[in-house]
Amino acid sequence: MPAQVEREVDADTLGGDTGYFPIIGTNNQILPGQQVNLQLTLPSGVTASNITWTIPGSSFKDYVIASDGSSAATPTQLQTTDLQNPTVTFYWADAGTKHVTCTFTVLGQQTSISVDLTVIAPQSTYTRVLGQVIQDGGSTMELNNIGLGQEGIQWSYSVSLPSSFDSTKSKCGLVQLIKLSRQFTVRTDATSDMIAAVQTKANPGTTIVAGGSYKALLNGIVSCDTQFPYRGHKYNCDGSQITSDGDSPSSGGSAFSDVLISPAESFQTFLTIFPEGANSRPVPLRVINWSWGGELTYASPTWTLGSTTEYATPSSLLWNPTLSYPTWNQFATAQLNLINH
Repeated sequence: MPAQVEREVDADTLGGDTGYFPIIGTNNQILPGQQVNLQLTLPSGVTASNITWTIPGSSFKDYVIASDGSSAATPTQLQTTDLQNPTVTFYWADAGTKHVTCTFTVLGQQTSISVDLTVIAPQSTYTRVLGQVIQDGGSTMELNNIGLGQEGIQWSYSVSLPSSFDSTKSKCGLVQLIKLSRQFTVRTDATSDMIAAVQTKANPGTTIVAGGSYKALLNGIVSCDTQFPYRGHKYNCDGSQITSDGDSPSSGGSAFSDVLISPAESFQTFLTIFPEGANSRPVPLRVINWSWGGELTYASPTWTLGSTTEYATPSSLLWNPTLSYPTWNQFATAQLNLINH
């Protein structure tokens, strides 16, 4: 048998037996985020040295998300040492034909073998509807879309795969990043019950007092919004239109005399594929950037909504394609963890 590059086949992904097999037929087709395991296979008794793999495209070594947000969700890149072994494991984020080359030395002679793998691009549809900031319930402001019966920003999307892949095994969903920007002033006439209610939102060591000014602990820090994926939702990649996801950020409360979101609170929402395979990794397909902000003030006996802002880009309904991974160091939750301003 001559030297060749083979790919490990995962029975859960492609069916059949596990092991390394020649790259032919459907064994050369993969989805973004599916693990790629390649091996330089040599005739019995032959040993190679000076091995170097050349892997084109947007590849990465790993992307791991800690369930409790205690470690950074940041893709790690292949290092030189990863490309100098008989086997190499990695992922691709981008689609297209990938011409992989393994260069090595046998019996003092340098040679190389190349193979082509095809990363299949999922097809996606996507749109969004953006509402406006309103005063909701007197002491609260909210990004809302009351006229349409929708959330403040509403997303519709679908992802479909070629027939050679099982659309029920790969999933799609959203991943959302948030950069908080919340400031609060407690009313000077706040009752003890009001202060106690705000104290439950305070960071340990912060004491809430009447007339005090506070801000969210994570202001200005990019965080994952509540869950990964967003709201825990995953859907089949069968082309079905998803319209049940959205967001209506809000802020306020009767204990405050001033609620300020400035600069505007910013979000990035990524349409993401979670490809089949136990060792696969999620890959972002598209992204929309959006924000909201405003100021709500209290002067007895009423609250007044001042200047507001709501913005989404691209300005059209479409989402931009992306190869940039969402990265963060912690999760943002409904607990504001207020600290002194």
